[in-house]
Amino acid sequence: MKVFRKVMYIAITILEVLVLAGAYAVNYFANKKMGMARYVIYKNQQWEGRYPVNTLTNILAAVLIAMAAVVILLLVIRRKRVGRMVYCMSGVMVLLTGWYTYFALTGSKDLLRAYYFLSVLFASAAFIQICKTLAGVLVCKNEE
Repeated sequence: MKVFRKVMYIAITILEVLVLAGAYAVNYFANKKMGMARYVIYKNQQWEGRYPVNTLTNILAAVLIAMAAVVILLLVIRRKRVGRMVYCMSGVMVLLTGWYTYFALTGSKDLLRAYYFLSVLFASAAFIQICKTLAGVLVCKNEE
């Protein structure tokens, strides 16, 4: 069972790193390549016409903050049963959730062409980290 948990942890961490690398790639190519820039601008206009994007972004930031707060509360409650690794995971969770919240509340498509794409990718990375930390708090015992 320990091997399965380690393999899943590594696989999910790789997925999270790939999502963050994808965010970097989208931002890079949206600024350097004209075809990607046109596609991003076209999608921005489509999404703004169909969805209340700013409202959804603010709601998603609030939901991620609430989820992270619940995980931290569970961590405090179960602090005797978790190891150092879970504390490190919770620190990364706080950093990613804070980064997404800062990005969502201060950014806009006027400042950053690929803002909507990056917002989705950063939110995905924060959500993956929250789920990973929640699993660590609930499942892992003190394995120091």
